[in-house]
Amino acid sequence: MAQSVGAVNLAAGLQDAYLGLSPVLALTGHKSNLQQSRNAYQELEHSKPFASVTKFSAEVDSVNDLPGLLRQAFREATTGAPAPVHLDFQGISGNVVEDGEADLEILLEESFTARPAFRPEPEPEKVRQAAQVLANAQRPVIVAGGGVTSSGAKQEVLELAELLNIPVATSLNAKNTIPDNHPLAVGVVGSYSRWCANRVVYEADLVLYIGSHTGSQVTNEWQVPAIGTPVIQIDIDPSELGRTYSAPKLLCKATPKPAPAV
Repeated sequence: MAQSVGAVNLAAGLQDAYLGLSPVLALTGHKSNLQQSRNAYQELEHSKPFASVTKFSAEVDSVNDLPGLLRQAFREATTGAPAPVHLDFQGISGNVVEDGEADLEILLEESFTARPAFRPEPEPEKVRQAAQVLANAQRPVIVAGGGVTSSGAKQEVLELAELLNIPVATSLNAKNTIPDNHPLAVGVVGSYSRWCANRVVYEADLVLYIGSHTGSQVTNEWQVPAIGTPVIQIDIDPSELGRTYSAPKLLCKATPKPAPAV
């Protein structure tokens, strides 16, 4: 458990987990509430450092709070786009729980033990539109992201690529979507990639993003593909749709599985 000022080091390390859509549970401890706002040595407020690298952060001030907050943390971590969550315990070693006594209910919510907890399916009309756009493209490319891995959609993406003979590039956390020796494998695209992968995506006349955000790393600082390139985005997180490509061909809120197979 990260404690007091050391918790900031944990927050810094969560940035990669946040960008990589990893459901991490971060636990920290702070000095007792009696010592807050009194210049206690190495004490600082934890919620702000964790706010930008987690999707849920809460304080555990009583042992009775723990079951509900722990269940909520797992719900948040696995629902929608997976991401880190944070619980901050009163007492630098979690004393509020360690020293407390309570008759607590043990309840395991099976739905939130895997990611994603729910799988929204795409609208049939969106699927038909995407199929038409793909059929009309001359040089389409698929970019598979971490959502393909977390939703177990590798086989569906590969079958779609083989059916339509579309090259597949990936983000770093989806590298195993397609075998390296597959004829349609382009490689990792973006800042840490093969130059040929970036060139293929740059020259595409349509890019199909499946479970991938369009941040700086996967687009090589928003140069691949070029702004203005038509794109189709399939993502469980509606906030990612159109984030970079403001005039896309099609946006579809759905998990990568079952979307490519529909």
